[in-house]
Amino acid sequence: DDDMTEFEQLAENMDLEELVTQLRDENSDEVDDLDDLIDELEQMGEEEQKEVEKRLTPVKVVLVKLRKIAFKIINSPTLLLPAWKSVLQELDEVEKLMPRDVSTRWNSTYNMCSFAEEYRQPIDQMT
Repeated sequence: DDDMTEFEQLAENMDLEELVTQLRDENSDEVDDLDDLIDELEQMGEEEQKEVEKRLTPVKVVLVKLRKIAFKIINSPTLLLPAWKSVLQELDEVEKLMPRDVSTRWNSTYNMCSFAEEYRQPIDQMT
């Protein structure tokens, strides 16, 4: 399936990027409570699980792309970070870094997506 191949290619090295981000945030006092976490997919039948996964693939692809953009801008202080700041200045946007999405921060996916919506034009210009 072409969508899954694209997703898998995009997701390469995401574990490494996640680890780097977590190590940088090691001094954070935030702790997530995962005790009440429920996997809704486990409660579905096999066909329903496949349908949900199929429908979620485009969303997963977008999230992976946003995570990669955020990681690369933050971790490229000599190339991409100055280019990002230049694009923001050119578009008269407030200079902000894209929040990183990490599993240890429960609200980070929302923060990243909210930022991406607000800064869509600069993100589009960078990509």
